[in-house]
Amino acid sequence: MEVDWRRVISQLRSALALGWLNGIVAARRNPLWLLSNIVPPTSFLILMRLYARPDMLLFALIGGLLMTIASNAIGLMGDTVFYKREVKLQDMMVASPMRPVSYMFGLMLSGLFFSIPGIGIFIVLMVYYGLLNWGNLLIYIFASLLSLITLSGLSFTLATFVKEPRFVWPLSGILSFAISVIPPVYYPSTILPDWLAKISMFIPTSVAAAIFHYHSGLIKILPLPEILLWGVLVLEAILFLEVAMHRSRWREV
Repeated sequence: MEVDWRRVISQLRSALALGWLNGIVAARRNPLWLLSNIVPPTSFLILMRLYARPDMLLFALIGGLLMTIASNAIGLMGDTVFYKREVKLQDMMVASPMRPVSYMFGLMLSGLFFSIPGIGIFIVLMVYYGLLNWGNLLIYIFASLLSLITLSGLSFTLATFVKEPRFVWPLSGILSFAISVIPPVYYPSTILPDWLAKISMFIPTSVAAAIFHYHSGLIKILPLPEILLWGVLVLEAILFLEVAMHRSRWREV
């Protein structure tokens, strides 16, 4: 089947425009949003530096990077519900040629734009401490993107079940904490019982963290074979994206 590249480019431009409007423009108008995204992961980093073993600082840097990405992806729930219920932006999108996947991709980009300052800080620190280099850069990028897509699809899906914006804010906060702090993201999976470490590898942030820990030299053994971990990341990204698109149909989201 021949690809209609003009339509593909049009959808990409629409997604980029939405991401720019909801991300860059919104951040310029209210820079406090950027500060609020940086505070939680840097707070955990400071606490780990003060009270934990020296080597745990390295795990906290990786945890901070993933928490920054995850919290902005989960934050899509608030944007999705708000734009649907309050400002009726989605009604305009339905009437336009924009497709659901482009709409979700645009919102995902806006969250990514909000994450840039925090991601930049952690990348600089990770390079300084020798965790990030040219040898593992692509691994970090691919694992981060797959986690971002998975969590964005999850947020987009959960937003279809929420009818009022006021219910979103506590839910997103709890979910961000649950996937960024409780599983082995800020700490190595090797300290967990073997069976629990394996189960935790089905959480997107845990999978990415384990891959980061391994390729940064912080751990020597993965809970599962690396090829299986990558398979989990890819399958979860496809699954949650497909579920999000199925749930949308431009009817509910």
